[in-house]
Amino acid sequence: MGLLTDLLTRIKNVHWGGDQFLYCGDDGMWGSSDGESWTRAAAQVPASSLASIDGVWIACNPVAGPWRSADGAQSWQGMSAPMFEDVAAFRPGGTAPGGGPKQGIFLAWCEDEEGEHYDVYASTNLGVSWSKVHSFEAVLNPDGSAFEQGFEQITTLSGCGNRGFVGTQRNEGGGWLSSGNIYSTTDGTSFSGGVAFGPPTFSPPGPFAPRMGYTTGGVGFDGKRYLAVGLREHNHTFGERTDTLRYIISGDGTFTEQEGTEFATESSVGFDGTVLSGGLYVAGGENTFATTFMAIDIASGQGFTGARAKAQFILGGPATELVSTEHPDTLTIFVGPVCKKKTGAFACVASGTGRAGGVYIAKPNESFRQTHSGVGPAAVALGRVSFPLGTP
Repeated sequence: MGLLTDLLTRIKNVHWGGDQFLYCGDDGMWGSSDGESWTRAAAQVPASSLASIDGVWIACNPVAGPWRSADGAQSWQGMSAPMFEDVAAFRPGGTAPGGGPKQGIFLAWCEDEEGEHYDVYASTNLGVSWSKVHSFEAVLNPDGSAFEQGFEQITTLSGCGNRGFVGTQRNEGGGWLSSGNIYSTTDGTSFSGGVAFGPPTFSPPGPFAPRMGYTTGGVGFDGKRYLAVGLREHNHTFGERTDTLRYIISGDGTFTEQEGTEFATESSVGFDGTVLSGGLYVAGGENTFATTFMAIDIASGQGFTGARAKAQFILGGPATELVSTEHPDTLTIFVGPVCKKKTGAFACVASGTGRAGGVYIAKPNESFRQTHSGVGPAAVALGRVSFPLGTP
């Protein structure tokens, strides 16, 4: 299954709720109380992923380093931790021993130095220290032939609804295509789960045999139900393909193997048409869910010829085209939908030609519109911002 997600798409989910928006792009770090008017922060870190809980921010960038802020993004300090790819946060359910809600937990992941594992780390003391809590083998059946070997790679990290979630694409090798798996934790230490989007098909001999594979995305929570997104690639025959973005709804945050419900589709024939990438993160609120994805144009003999970044409310409303480019490798959606409870606003970021883009805001089931003109790649998240913000 040929995925473009690692190269082209990084969409970040942030847990439901929060006080203010915090955005970071190549044009700096900015805060907003409503997603409409933005104020530049005095302290800057080049974050590609952001998460916040209990007044603490964690920012990471896999080539620059992780940082922590305990004063509402007024200042940042480097952390003694791996170079994380992505970070998320959630609050465990139940009551703390002294009463009140339990303290929040941060999750992050990175590839180990040997390239043999994808490791998940957790911090139960608001980013002061980190422990490796789960590991995925990058190569399955490593002693087998190249045909027999498989892989499992992390695609997403989510925190919502008193749970943390890790999404993966898993391929057992030996001719099987990939499944989309979801693993969850309620305490930041133990994970359970398995195939959510599937089953994949066995790839029979010959290029004209039909085959089908999946990858999984993130999980969102609207206050009542969880929703997971995934992507199915269906190769009908050689050069004829249909891609569909799909969702699964769960009442308790557990997901079992199924194909899911389709909400977006593209197709190509003879290597001419459009393929999909993304749909990797989702945010919930106001009885709806939003996600972001890319539609990538291909042409026979030319390869990728253009791409469009889109945001869509899964349970209602058409997709909004955010940015486009004639060079798909310059198009990023560095994240995603986040939802602000007080105003019912969803936000995402994207950048296209010339790295131009910014922040896009929408009320539930409305079209997204740009409220900050920025330079990508970028990230946006929700949490407590303490530096002075302009009056909306």
